[in-house]
Order: sequence, then C-alpha cells, then structure tokens
Amino acid sequence: MTVWRGSRSIHECVCRDDANGHATENAVSALGKALQHTPNVPESLGVADLWLQSLPLTVDAEEAKIAHKQLVGLVQNSDQR
Repeated sequence: MTVWRGSRSIHECVCRDDANGHATENAVSALGKALQHTPNVPESLGVADLWLQSLPLTVDAEEAKIAHKQLVGLVQNSDQR
C-alpha cells in the first residue's frame, strides 16, 4: 500500500533537523490528506497513529495550517481512527 510506504519514510528519517524538516512535514501533511480522502485505511497499519504522533508541524507554516485544520475537522466529525 502506497500510503504505508510513505508513512514508513516519515518514521525512519532524521525528521525535524534543518535539512529534513520541510520534507518531513510535507510528507506528514500528505499522509493526513491521504487519511482524509481514504477513510478505509486499515487501522492495523497504524497510519493514523503515526500521523497524530507527527503533529504538531512546526517547521513548515503552510503545511502546519493544513494539517492542524485536518485534525480539528477529524475531531469535530468524531472520526474514530
């Protein structure tokens, strides 16, 4: 599953250092978008958990606004993932 492969790269990288911060946060944001538009991602993959553990985004202000808005939307809609 493509979403899972991408999420593994978030977990394995040296995430928030100067060289990788923007790329990592873009990947986290993309993961959130995939979750938002693919409601049937199996919970056993842990993708939603990884996304939540990767928040808050602090390096890329533009992606931070998007990801944090997604989080608020999921909470407001009582998404159980």
